[in-house]
Amino acid sequence: MTRLASASALLPLLLLAACGGDDGIGGVDADPAACTGAEVRCAGLTLQACQDGVFVTTESCGFACDPVAGCSDCDPNAGPTCDGDAVVSCNSDGTYGPVIEACGEGEACTVGECTRACTADGVDLIYVVDDAYRLLSFDPRLVGTATDPFVLIGPMSCPAASQPVPGWGGGVTPFSMAVDREATAWVLYTTGEIFHVST
Repeated sequence: MTRLASASALLPLLLLAACGGDDGIGGVDADPAACTGAEVRCAGLTLQACQDGVFVTTESCGFACDPVAGCSDCDPNAGPTCDGDAVVSCNSDGTYGPVIEACGEGEACTVGECTRACTADGVDLIYVVDDAYRLLSFDPRLVGTATDPFVLIGPMSCPAASQPVPGWGGGVTPFSMAVDREATAWVLYTTGEIFHVST
């Protein structure tokens, strides 16, 4: 009987704790502090105004919230910023200014400048070097089709030194290769030399 009384005493407290406010625009803050008049405050990136004695969310800010200036889209002291796929200036009041540059096809605005977006144009192939030092491209989309996924680009004739790095147990060979976003290969030989190879 004592346990039942304890549980029934906790039930109203649990129900009270489970009932919260609506954090959406126009909703009462989950912790409605008493306010008077036309007070305005920021709760993180949420602008709230006093209505009927409680703070109510009036706007959700994108970049920053200031009780006096309101919401801002950007930092006026940080230089150009992005508004979608356009580089824009930031006005002194924190709103987006005029477009400085519209990013072109295959580009995206990142941290206030147009950068090449990661696309499959010319970089959707895998590049390999075989044991005869030939550079080949490999198209994984052709695996299982009648077309050979390997295409010979050409023989590599890098002017590598005649001796590998000390301690290397083999001869002079390509050791590793990386291909950048511009489809340029960088080949490391066992001599420790890196060669720029056109794909």
